[in-house]
Amino acid sequence: MIPKAIILGSGSIACRHSRILSDFGFDVFCVSKRLVSLAEIYHPHQFEALIELEEFVRRYPVDHYDVFVLAGNTSDRERDWYRLIQLGVDENKIFCEKPGFVTSRQLNLLYNLEYLPVFHEGLGRLLTLVHCANASLWKSDRHWSDRYVFQRRLGGGVLPTHSHELIHLHRTTGSPPELKVLSSKSMRDVNGENIHTRIEAVAEHVSIELDLLEETPLRYWEWENAILHFYGELPSAVRIKKKKVIGVTQGLIDFSYQNMWTEIISNRVLKFSDQWLVNYDC
Repeated sequence: MIPKAIILGSGSIACRHSRILSDFGFDVFCVSKRLVSLAEIYHPHQFEALIELEEFVRRYPVDHYDVFVLAGNTSDRERDWYRLIQLGVDENKIFCEKPGFVTSRQLNLLYNLEYLPVFHEGLGRLLTLVHCANASLWKSDRHWSDRYVFQRRLGGGVLPTHSHELIHLHRTTGSPPELKVLSSKSMRDVNGENIHTRIEAVAEHVSIELDLLEETPLRYWEWENAILHFYGELPSAVRIKKKKVIGVTQGLIDFSYQNMWTEIISNRVLKFSDQWLVNYDC
């Protein structure tokens, strides 16, 4: 029998998961509250059909499906998770795109960068996490200010959007991040609410710099013995240290997703908690 996956969401990350799961031999279906046909989806995808979640359940029992992926607006994920549980879906079949929602339970959170093939002994102590992006330039069919990244009520803001860095900190230090905020910037979103777009902080002696509207984007993670370099020009103060620089290519990013789903399908997925989000006014 062909395995089946339901993805709640139709944005870029939902479409990426559809392509990967299709490559793994799944029939992939889309649930979207803002679209009425697959032709409206902006990004390349491999969805078989678009339909309401309850309609899927009316057609087949929930155990007919193998994977459920929550990849819509960040603010919708908690509601959608409980909606699936109420429909009788096994929680071990539910996978939530990062960030998750505030809960003390461990969830199947899709932090793909933790599956990069670069983490090994010898990196030494984690020192610096920098992710200064210009999210207003990310490809979309919507104006940047209308996207959930820049809307507080939809779960946007710099900490949830750049939560990869905080999860890596969590996994490296073994405890939820407790940030000592040194400085921050915010803006009024389209709903008139305050939303943080930049933060500089320290946690467990790790320096953290995160931004959503950086004019010169830069992303790197620094350990004692190596630097994981995603994009942008490394500062001169970092370059003169002459550490080993591991460049993160698009191929490595693609591999991280493939490796993550290989582990999931093999029932060896890492479970995470985003309980740390409760501590911050994002």
